[in-house]
Amino acid sequence: MRVLTEFSRDLTDAQLPNVGPVILQEMYRIFQNENQYSIRTRGRAIEIFITITTLVAHTGAYEKGFIDQYLQPIIPMFCEKFVECLRVPNGPTSDCGFKTDIIKAINCLVTKLPKYISDLLPQMLPPVWETLCQSAKTYQEITVNADEDVDDKEVDSDGEIINSNSLIIAIFEFVQTIVDRKKFTNLLDNMLPEIIYYLIIFMQITVEQIQQWTTNPNQFVEDDECTFDYNVRISAQELLMVLICHLEDKAVHALCDVVTRHIEATKALQANGDGNNSESWWKLRESSLLALSLSKNIVVEKQQAGVLQFDIIRFLDTVVLGMLNDSGSPPLLLGRCLCCGGRYAKIMPPEVSSRFLEATVNGLQENQPPCIRISAVKAIYWFSETSTGKDPIVNIIRCHMPNIFQGLFNLVSQPSTDVLTLVMETFQILVWQHKEFTASVENKICPLTIAVFVKFHSDPAILDICQDIFKDLTQNPSCIEPLQTRLIPTLTSMMTISPMNKLKDEGSRAVALDVLKVLVQYSPTPLSNTLVETAFPTACHCILNSDDNATLQNGGELIRTYLSVSAQQVITHRDNEGQTGLQYILQIIAQLLNPQSCEFTAAFVGRLVTTLIRNVGDSLGENLDLLLKAVLSKMQSAEKLIVMQSLLMIYAHLINTQFDAVLNFLSTVPGPTGQSALAFVLSEWVSRQHLFLGRYDRKVGTIALCKILEYGVTHGDSRLDEITVKGDMIISGIEDRVRTRSKAESQPYEWTTVPVLVKIFKVIINELSNDIEVVSASQDTDISDDEDDEEEDDELIDPGNESGITLQFGGTDEDNDDDEEDPELLRDSIYHLNLGQYLRDFLLNFSTHHCFRMYIQHLNVPELKVLNNININALM
Repeated sequence: MRVLTEFSRDLTDAQLPNVGPVILQEMYRIFQNENQYSIRTRGRAIEIFITITTLVAHTGAYEKGFIDQYLQPIIPMFCEKFVECLRVPNGPTSDCGFKTDIIKAINCLVTKLPKYISDLLPQMLPPVWETLCQSAKTYQEITVNADEDVDDKEVDSDGEIINSNSLIIAIFEFVQTIVDRKKFTNLLDNMLPEIIYYLIIFMQITVEQIQQWTTNPNQFVEDDECTFDYNVRISAQELLMVLICHLEDKAVHALCDVVTRHIEATKALQANGDGNNSESWWKLRESSLLALSLSKNIVVEKQQAGVLQFDIIRFLDTVVLGMLNDSGSPPLLLGRCLCCGGRYAKIMPPEVSSRFLEATVNGLQENQPPCIRISAVKAIYWFSETSTGKDPIVNIIRCHMPNIFQGLFNLVSQPSTDVLTLVMETFQILVWQHKEFTASVENKICPLTIAVFVKFHSDPAILDICQDIFKDLTQNPSCIEPLQTRLIPTLTSMMTISPMNKLKDEGSRAVALDVLKVLVQYSPTPLSNTLVETAFPTACHCILNSDDNATLQNGGELIRTYLSVSAQQVITHRDNEGQTGLQYILQIIAQLLNPQSCEFTAAFVGRLVTTLIRNVGDSLGENLDLLLKAVLSKMQSAEKLIVMQSLLMIYAHLINTQFDAVLNFLSTVPGPTGQSALAFVLSEWVSRQHLFLGRYDRKVGTIALCKILEYGVTHGDSRLDEITVKGDMIISGIEDRVRTRSKAESQPYEWTTVPVLVKIFKVIINELSNDIEVVSASQDTDISDDEDDEEEDDELIDPGNESGITLQFGGTDEDNDDDEEDPELLRDSIYHLNLGQYLRDFLLNFSTHHCFRMYIQHLNVPELKVLNNININALM
């Protein structure tokens, strides 16, 4: 069976018609013959059935009738047997592993062949549901409350553990598949409350988890945030969130009712407290509160809309606070109560918030168990996150700030990076919100953040948090000076390169440059002497003496930030040897543009050069020509799109601001092929514009091309008219074979040759087309969601969707997150421009020019359609 399993995985669609039916018939024979074959062998037969089914489904996507011929006849046979086998009690002919294989097979049919399973599914749901209910009882007795997991002993021939946990997770995945397909969700309507009821049972903390979390706080954080491990508790949480997101109203009302049922039931369990039930009461309460916490967004939305049939405020005030005040509540339940309070801080009345915050601050104390202290940190973060400047919660938190900060400081000593990350995240939001108090503890928070940064700067998550704290301290007038006094010596030490340690820990230098950039970017002007006289020259020496990509890239971005914030200060700086800041900057740019260095060092040089020219162009003199020639030289060796885009953007910006000057320069400098540099730049540009990344760069490039086209059409400049580039691909005929590498070499694709101004016209139309597609796609999102049911029957494979490419590269007026805080970009009017409207106006205006008819002769059918869409009559 193992050989047959591997054989079936290697089958091709060409082999399938001959061997597929034979294998499936044989697998059915083995599967239904429990007397002759072992459980594991029959399980292998189901696994092979899944493999063949998947292959048939994929093949049927492009071969009509394939599924009907080779698979449809045997699906009812298997499904009938699936129902029968699920109802067989565990024993000699069935066990958890076997039933897991069956559930996976049913899930495969629903996923791959929903059209063929729709009539059979109602008959299969009851035994699946019965299996889940039986598993809940086993899970409660063996996994949640037993001293050891006796179910984890058996493994299959592949080494996979055979236990009820795998079966439960498989059922959860099956239910999720049902929910994801709207045509099937009605099958769950009557079962929804009971599904959520059992999900909360499966979300209970197990004995094993209690032991792990008690001895390892790091593990508690990881598991609570579902970071690495995957188990029944986490799988149940995922399914609950799917139900809440897909079935909002029904699921939320069901959840609230189920939570009430569980809480009421636990009162009797707590009162009776004997045997295994002695811990069930608090574990069910903890999982109930966890379910409410996970569903917070939808619950709050419904509560604020006035449609929530559940008094969540009263529940928090009486039930959750009641548990917090119950001396018999175990630490893990108390911690969950704190977290639940923090999650619902947004809708809490001030008096309830005050009581929760008092309990939370008390939970930070050193005498509390780790799980309570960690939960208290989370709760404080959530309370702070939901509050605004005038919110009463801010004032309540402010009253507790001394105790909160002290509790957080005490937790930093825990030898756990996950706990440290939580603490530093909470520090960051408090530092941002409470500037006055932060100033009073600057002598603690600043050294702490620096120490954490120095020790953990290789951890991306902690580094980001430290940078955010440095940013907030920089923007706090009472903290910026002491911060720089403490931090800049550390950064200069990290950046300093000596012959002995040049190759040692290059990463720390790149990080130091990045942190220094944060200080510069958010400092008021003029920049402090420390930043200009000490940090700037040290950074320049660090960059000039490094050949590490990250150091050079971060260094280039740092210098760009210096120029953007206070250009005159840095270019007029002069060191002890008389070298000016401008000379240092030009040397750094020359190093980034060195054709002999790795091309990725120039990945961001375009923005640096553009910023330099924009801010101190008048001071460059003859250096400007040398700089632009160095850019041309780097372009000749660049191969990667991101590098070529960075370099081309330099000329795009210049065309938008200094059109005549850059046109004259490029026309007089020879290019690498004997033509002018203008021909070289435009040829590289128009062949790549449609591939450019980033909405802002796409805008800059497109507008620059519009200026070139407008100038070329109105002036008839021979320097442009004489340039020809590749146009459209020549389609010689329909190729019925795969284009191999040898064929591509012997018969390369051919292209038309068109004037560069015509190509620019085509590129502009393409940019407008992208914009139209994105706007249309965003408007059609809701409609397409409603049509999913009609399409999913035939949607067996994803043939690819070009709109995804369009969405990735542009269309809306939003830019990427990295640009949102860049003050230089925000000052640029192009950043805020509605590109679609700009291009419409440009093309409508162009259509009135007498040359327009000559240009549209070169357009293909899709390009003509774009013009027709904006009411330009492009018909010949």
